[in-house]
Amino acid sequence: MSALVSSWSKNVHTLPENFVCSSEERPGDLAVPLCRGIPVVDLQQVDGHDRADSIKQIMKGSQDFGMFQVINHGLLKELMDDTMSLFKEFFDMPEEDKATYYSEDTSKSFRLYTGSFPHSVINHNYWKDSRITLKLGQKSQIDTEVVGTYSVEVRKLGLRILNLICEGLGIEVGYFAGDLSKFQGMIVNHYPPCPNPSVVLGVCGHYDTNLLTLLQQDEYGLHILKDGQWVGVKHVPGAFVINIGSQLESRVHHALNPNPYSGVFGSDREKYARDVEDLISFRTSGHVVGFISEAIQGVGGIIEVALGYFLSVYSSIKKAGGLRIADEVQSGFAHTGSHFWGFETQGIVPDIVTMAKVNLYNMAG
Repeated sequence: MSALVSSWSKNVHTLPENFVCSSEERPGDLAVPLCRGIPVVDLQQVDGHDRADSIKQIMKGSQDFGMFQVINHGLLKELMDDTMSLFKEFFDMPEEDKATYYSEDTSKSFRLYTGSFPHSVINHNYWKDSRITLKLGQKSQIDTEVVGTYSVEVRKLGLRILNLICEGLGIEVGYFAGDLSKFQGMIVNHYPPCPNPSVVLGVCGHYDTNLLTLLQQDEYGLHILKDGQWVGVKHVPGAFVINIGSQLESRVHHALNPNPYSGVFGSDREKYARDVEDLISFRTSGHVVGFISEAIQGVGGIIEVALGYFLSVYSSIKKAGGLRIADEVQSGFAHTGSHFWGFETQGIVPDIVTMAKVNLYNMAG
C-alpha cells in the first residue's frame, strides 16, 4: 500500500487499524457547536471611519480566540479559486506521478509527505497528505505563475495585518517587518474522505511557531479548543482565517478560575485541572516556565477551590518542567486562621512562594 493516503483511500470502506486513535484521543461526536464570537473583519472598512472599530475587532479576536477572519482583503476570488483548484489537481494525480515528490526528508524545501509514516513513534497515523514549500518564491516544475502571484499577495496581506496589530498594541507600525517576518512558507493539507472520521485525527495537537498563519478554507472543518471545549470555526466563503502564532501571542496563558460556586465547570475539579493540561498541550510547546496561583482565589471573592485541584495541576506542571509558584500575598502569614500559608490547606508544596511586604507604622501622636 502506498504511504500517501490520497493514493488508496478512495478504494477503502474499512479503516486500517494503524489509523485508529486510542479512545482518549478520538474526536468522537463530530457535531461540535459553532463558535459564533470569532470576529469577521471587513478590511475595506479599515481605511474609512470604522478603522478604530476594525482594529478593536482584530485585537479582541486575537486575545479571546487567538484568531479572527478577514474579508474584502484584496486577494481576487479568481486567484484564490485558481490556486485551490491547482492543488486539488495535484493531489488527484496518479500515484506514480505523486511518488516522485514524496519524501520524509524534512530538510527538503519542496516535498510531498503524509500523516502516515512507516517508522512513526506515534501509536497511530494521521489521515492527511501535505505538500510543503518552505521559501517564498521557490518553485518546482508543478508551481505556476498562479502560485507565485498567490504567495506574493498573501505576504502583502500578512504584513498589512501585522501593521494593524501594531496599531492595536500601540507600537511602531512596521515593527514586525524585516527579519521578524522575512520567512514565509506554504503548506497545503489534503484530507481525503474517511470511512469513519469519528476515530481518526487529521492532525495532532500543535502550536504554530510563527507570527501569523493565514488559512484559506475551502469548506467547514476547522475546530479550535475554547474554554476546554472543542468548537467549530464557521466557513466564510472568500475569507482568510488569521491565526496568531506563538511568536506573536502572549507567553502568559490564563487557566479557568476553579470557582466551585459560579465557575463554568461548577465544582468538578477534574475538568478545571484538565483545562490546564489542555493549555500545556495546545497553547505551548509542551514545556512551561511555571504556574502561579492563589491557593484561595481572591478574584471575585475569597474562594476556596475544590480539594484536589492543585494536586492534579501541580503534577501536570512538574511533568512539563515548570516551577510551581504560590501567590501568598492575601492568604499567607496565617490569614486563613488555620495554617500559616494558604497552600497548606490544599496539601501542596510549591517551589516558590511570593508574599507581600508588611509595613508597620507608629501612629501615636
